[in-house]
Amino acid sequence: MKNLTKYKYRLGGLALLFSASVCAQDMTSPYTVYGIGNIEHREFNRTGGMGYTGLALPADAWVISHNPASIAGMQKGFYNFDLQLAGKSVKYIGDPIDASARPGRDFGVRRASFAVKITNNWASSAGFSQYSTINYKYLGNLSVEGSAEKFPVQYEGDGGLNSFYWTNAISIKKNLLLGLRINVISGSINRTEFMTGGNEDHLIETRVQDFYSNARLEYGLLYTIPLNLQWTLSAGGRFAAKMDISPERTVTVKENDNIMIDEALIETDPFKLPLSFGAGIAIRKNNMFTIAADYSEEKWEPLNIKGSGWSMVNSQRLSGGVEIGRKVERWDRRTTYQFFQFGGFFNNSYLSVRSNPIREFGATFGFASNYRNVLYNIGLEIGQRGTTRHGLIKENYFQFTIGLSYRDFFLTKARKYD
Repeated sequence: MKNLTKYKYRLGGLALLFSASVCAQDMTSPYTVYGIGNIEHREFNRTGGMGYTGLALPADAWVISHNPASIAGMQKGFYNFDLQLAGKSVKYIGDPIDASARPGRDFGVRRASFAVKITNNWASSAGFSQYSTINYKYLGNLSVEGSAEKFPVQYEGDGGLNSFYWTNAISIKKNLLLGLRINVISGSINRTEFMTGGNEDHLIETRVQDFYSNARLEYGLLYTIPLNLQWTLSAGGRFAAKMDISPERTVTVKENDNIMIDEALIETDPFKLPLSFGAGIAIRKNNMFTIAADYSEEKWEPLNIKGSGWSMVNSQRLSGGVEIGRKVERWDRRTTYQFFQFGGFFNNSYLSVRSNPIREFGATFGFASNYRNVLYNIGLEIGQRGTTRHGLIKENYFQFTIGLSYRDFFLTKARKYD
């Protein structure tokens, strides 16, 4: 029993995910078993139909959150409350998936924010968004040190990290926007093993919880150049330095209903978030036709984070999209009334499993319309992630997003009119 308990502290059996003995059940994503889970590369806002592209797009009547500098483009005296939700359905393909495996499904809030343009040159915003998620459940067999016997094990994982942020941005003259975002990245990641010690009535449960929390600064810049009376060109970028986010880890071990170890603190390896940067470009015609493209990268390889059969590698993301809109005059300003979007993206994730980079690509479509003070946007995404090579799992997925943005005057008695 000592050898068994010692082994279970490590939860080393997670490497069994893609072995032939695995039976997938109710997984949101099998790749969330590694590291801090699936890091969300999408920026959920009204650009969802453009492949989530927006580093070079300043906010106007409605908030765009890719670039910390963007909110300085809002109209003075207005505030904006934004809520974004998403639902996803995933079909899993690969040798480890048996006929009983059901599609993974998920629905929830992805981002909420409040933004206000306080003066002619200063805007501020606060909110939260998902940073990473873990959600998996699968079966495997575990060999215990000193014994040739194998025991059936069920592995479960849940939790993830959220980013709670405060952004401040200023406009210098009219064309240059600068921004600073303070992200507090925090949350817990929970991993549990259930093993029957050679007897169905003998259940050993080991739960490891990692608690993360630290602040990270993100810088943004956005510059716009009028090309003529109709066309404008804008470019933007953001940057975040490497940061330490090492967790505090606790372990709880139960044998049947008896607690053997209760939330004992144990040492864990240090963990860092990498240097991250991105740049974008956009061309717009009278704010009614937009073409935009983004590129971003995260430098994971220098951190040398790896495990049995997997490692973290530099990740890159490329996206682009088109928006065709219709504007109306409201409150003495031209405001978005309706728009249609289409776009796509390619994402080389931070994971390499069995020497296979885990890549993702997708096509997106979007529609939005304005009713009085509310903009509602709907986005559709069809994509694929992973591979079936070397016994891995491929995900074919469909995702829809729903966004609601409310806009009104902020602490003013100004007259409203159409």
